Amino acid sequence: MTVDMTPKTVALFGATGRTGKHLLQQALDSGYAVRVLARDPAKLAGRHEQLVAVQGSLKDATRVEEVIAGADVVLSVLGPTTNKPTFEISQGTASIISTMKKHGVKRLIISAGAGVGDPGDTPKLFNKLINVALKATARNVYEDMLKTVDQVRGSGLEWTVVRVPRLTDGPKTCLLYTSPSPRDRTRSRMPSSA
Repeated sequence: MTVDMTPKTVALFGATGRTGKHLLQQALDSGYAVRVLARDPAKLAGRHEQLVAVQGSLKDATRVEEVIAGADVVLSVLGPTTNKPTFEISQGTASIISTMKKHGVKRLIISAGAGVGDPGDTPKLFNKLINVALKATARNVYEDMLKTVDQVRGSGLEWTVVRVPRLTDGPKTCLLYTSPSPRDRTRSRMPSSA
């Protein structure tokens, strides 16, 4: 049996953000080749031989294609930066998905806030109140991410939506709550090398 020792290639969107910078470093530390799209590549922490930074925006289909072509997986930790009705993330995700299909990239992993529900959710009163507050104070952010998740779910790709209730810049704990269905939530500890 022959083992392919070629590093896997990750296309990462959102690498200069609070979550993206950690994800980028972990991918590089794990030996992945990483290609990122960044409006300002100078915001990326340092240089690395396995890192290719493509300057551009989600609106530039050529740059999006440059990041995705040849990737094994696409990771997106994009999030709206304003509550204006620009819907940049859902529009950018549509471009990402169509480019993935064009290049035969099948695996997509995105993050979304916990407020973006799943059809199988059975929210408690507290969760319902949080969603009402989100819709009242950040309606366009909520709508943009809801559209994004709906696009991913309907994409026909092999997808995962990581719904995160709260991220911190503290040390990683490797503690996750996972479930194949929201009713079967289990607590998992990732290996410390993850």
